[in-house]
Amino acid sequence: MRMDERLMNYIVTKMKQLMSNEMNTTHQEIANELGTALGVISRLMKQLEKKKWIELGRNVIYIRDDFEELISRSLVKNQERNLRLEGHLQGLTFFNELFPDAFVGMTHDQNSPLLLHKIS
Repeated sequence: MRMDERLMNYIVTKMKQLMSNEMNTTHQEIANELGTALGVISRLMKQLEKKKWIELGRNVIYIRDDFEELISRSLVKNQERNLRLEGHLQGLTFFNELFPDAFVGMTHDQNSPLLLHKIS
């Protein structure tokens, strides 16, 4: 399981254990429990805060009531995106078999799903 998924599962588990949307902990304590580096947890927590899923305070994390629902919706979106990419890959594989010298590879970025690289 990816670290972002592990962190979100950790937050949900702690919410249920504490029966609260407020966690009094530090990023270092979370990193220790999840067996990762402080920088990794801090970066992932900032991403969640940027999405407005959590709010970070000094040694406290405020978690939205609909945190679990947000995770579910995000996972569905990721699965749909992965299926679209798989479809693109299948089409590109077929194209590459027909024209082996015309296609070298592809990359994916946030703004455009596929960037084809041609041989010059």
